[in-house]
Formats: sequence, C-alpha cells, structure tokens
Amino acid sequence: MGAGGFTLSAAYAKENNFTYVDIDPQIKKIVEKDFISKVNGTFISADARSFLRENKKLYDVIVSDVYSNAITVPAELLTAEHIANIKRNLKIHGLAVFNIIANPYLEDRYSKHVDSTIRSVFKNCFTVPLNYTNEFTNVEYICKNDPNERDKTIYTDDKNSTSLEFFSASKHP
Repeated sequence: MGAGGFTLSAAYAKENNFTYVDIDPQIKKIVEKDFISKVNGTFISADARSFLRENKKLYDVIVSDVYSNAITVPAELLTAEHIANIKRNLKIHGLAVFNIIANPYLEDRYSKHVDSTIRSVFKNCFTVPLNYTNEFTNVEYICKNDPNERDKTIYTDDKNSTSLEFFSASKHP
C-alpha cells in the first residue's frame, strides 16, 4: 500500500511478485520517467481501503507505507477497520509491515493510539524504530497473521509445569 518510488523492488526483485497500490494514477509514469526505467511488479491505481475490501487474493506480505505528505498517514488508513482488512488479505503466517512516523517510547497520545490500534488487530507484532529517541521517527511494525495469537498463556511463579515439559521435550527428542 503506497507505491512511493517503487523502491521495494527497484534494485532486485528476485523471484518475488510485487503488487503496488497507490491512489495517485500518475506516480508510475513519473517514477519511470525520472527515477527508474521499469517498475518490477504490477501497479494498481486505487484507494487502499477500497482495494483491500474488494481484493480476493491473499498475500504473503503487505507493506503499508502510506503518506499524504512527509510525515502524515491519512487518518482513514490508521483505523482498526483498515488494519483488519490488511490482516484479512494476508495468508496465514503472512506479514504486515507498517511504516509509521511516531515516538517509539509512545509518550504522546498519537503514538500510543496508533500502537494500540495496530496491536488491537495484530497480537504478534514487534517494532523497530529508526532511532531510539524520544522524538518522532520512523517506526516499523512487523506483524504476523498467526493462529497462535489466540494463545493467552502467561508464565507465573507457580504454574510453569507446561513450559518445563516443553523445554524438556524439545531438548530430548
């Protein structure tokens, strides 16, 4: 979601098949004219929400890198409903990658709300900030569409026999 400069596949597409979705129908022509000679992949000019609602194909990875300017993600692309549509379009064990400009320490309401929204849909996520700073920076959310997200087992001081059995069994086949 969000073609940007089609840089994801610009250097080397390997055997991957890329589908770029961007609301700007002119972006491909501009990029191929001024930056790269050929886009490696299919370009679809569409609104991200509409595309995901109507799409029937499941993807291994969906990258959401959508900005209306240098630092602003359109509000409609930060809702739980939109993020759930991304998840619905992923294969089991597929990955969703969100590029968000936020405070990695979640010390402001916006950053905390975005984090809470993503994690309300995807239970298995980790984040990688561009900079560990108390300022706004790129924060990558890598989230997995995994059936184990329903497992809410926690470890406690007095109820860890299951984990001990697992580790014992995994060491001795």
